[in-house]
Amino acid sequence: MFSPGTMVEVSSKINEGEVVWVPSMVIKEFKEDDEYKYIVKDKSFSCEGNKARPNKTVDLSSLRPIPVSVDEYQLEENVEVFLDGMGWRHGRVMGSQERAIGTLSQKWYFVRLESTKKQLTFKQSDLRPLKVWEDGVWKVFNSLFSRISDCIS
Repeated sequence: MFSPGTMVEVSSKINEGEVVWVPSMVIKEFKEDDEYKYIVKDKSFSCEGNKARPNKTVDLSSLRPIPVSVDEYQLEENVEVFLDGMGWRHGRVMGSQERAIGTLSQKWYFVRLESTKKQLTFKQSDLRPLKVWEDGVWKVFNSLFSRISDCIS
């Protein structure tokens, strides 16, 4: 499904099970026990300077293609934010603000991280819609609250 050279994201669990999606590149695809496996190279920035991270082998369920961004986000919208050059994390838009940088104006968003409840500020290019890669297609993320509401209705 993902050929060598394809840019993808690989799921990585941190901080008590929080999933972070790390930008990576497929190096090799192979089959093992009738299951496709992939050797990937991490493309995120390392806090340890320029030290190269080792390649790792993952299965198809740990990979997804890179999703698209949008131009604007709504208050309370679930998003992913690119944090510390390491990977994409789940958050919720709490507000926005236009900021002038010289003669240019840029939109910034206040986002509360779902894992820590910490509110941080991100430029628009560091946000994207929260979607789930399921059965080979992108699906809109439904929060637990929406799923409960759907069951009650």
